[in-house]
Amino acid sequence: MIDKSKFVKITENKIEGFFEENLDEQSIFKALTVYDSLTKQFNNLFELMEDWYALQNYKRYKELNDNYKFVKYLTEKNITELKKDIFISKSLSDDDLKLIKELAEIANSMYSAKSKIENFITKRTKELYPNLSNILGPIITARLLNMTKNLKHFAELPSSTIQMIGAEAALFRHLKYKKKPPKYGFLCEHPLMTGLNDHNKGKLARIMANKIALAAKLDLNKKPIDEKIKKDIEEKAKSLKQLK
Repeated sequence: MIDKSKFVKITENKIEGFFEENLDEQSIFKALTVYDSLTKQFNNLFELMEDWYALQNYKRYKELNDNYKFVKYLTEKNITELKKDIFISKSLSDDDLKLIKELAEIANSMYSAKSKIENFITKRTKELYPNLSNILGPIITARLLNMTKNLKHFAELPSSTIQMIGAEAALFRHLKYKKKPPKYGFLCEHPLMTGLNDHNKGKLARIMANKIALAAKLDLNKKPIDEKIKKDIEEKAKSLKQLK
């Protein structure tokens, strides 16, 4: 007969050992969760302010051309100045504007906290995954590793799996509903993907996945940054952008 208490103890010890061994990595993943949460909350709050104030002052919003700059603008102006700035409608009362300013201050605090967390993630990923961070940047590195929970597991993945991380929902739709299969997941967030069509994004994602698999193994073995990996990806992206 199975000794349940012994089984539970063994399981608890393994879980405890895992988190102790991967404490630094787990800190990054928790920070990423908070980062994404703050990003979502900031965007939701901004949409409310946009509906409430920015649409009545769209000219000023277009001049600033940045959500955070517009939030800062709302926090720095007093009620009288904000009221004078409205040119579409004069319907907003002092109470409206006061609440909008308070919401802007909350959004401003969220953005500040988000920036601090991003700095934390950047510092930690560069320390733990120098090669991956060098070619992917801190946020994408954290996203990819978060899906496999640690570098050791990630480094064991084939490049074809790495290419698809983040595309699980699209892959499910392909398998169940015969939709078009995905060609990439989180890699689509990489700046080098900008300006490429879907076909060439798929090509670049495949090249990147191969290089990422190599970079992960270098990081796992504590090897220094190999700049050639990044250069190869950049040259491939450049050649793809020259194609029509």
